[in-house]
Amino acid sequence: MAADLERTVPGEIRELPGLLDAIAGFLREEGLRRDDITGVQIAVDEAFSNIVTHGYRGEGGTVTLRCRVSPGEAEIILVDHAPPFDPTTLPPPDLESDLAHRHPGGIGISLIRNFMDGVSYEYRSGRNILTLKKRVTTG
Repeated sequence: MAADLERTVPGEIRELPGLLDAIAGFLREEGLRRDDITGVQIAVDEAFSNIVTHGYRGEGGTVTLRCRVSPGEAEIILVDHAPPFDPTTLPPPDLESDLAHRHPGGIGISLIRNFMDGVSYEYRSGRNILTLKKRVTTG
């Protein structure tokens, strides 16, 4: 049987620590390993921060987080009402060029991709829906 956590919070950075604590507590209760929990927290931190900073641009709004754990997988869905933006279309960041010639940004989605096993996006009914999946082991 799958377990669920759902939280809707204001789209403000100050909400992030409480959200990350809730996720960690929930995933611990579900028996996830510490390194899986940490990876999920890093990915959610990046995604939430991007929604607040680049999506809402300080203008407010809400972010709903849904977390579901089923055998072998944790699924995290972040929903917001910011202007449409598909982070999955961003190319990998340029980490090879000289710093003076690099385009800033893009490292956050790269971190999300590195810590998660699946990242998908859709825009539906005026909402951005970002889904993160992580293969997990319990115990």
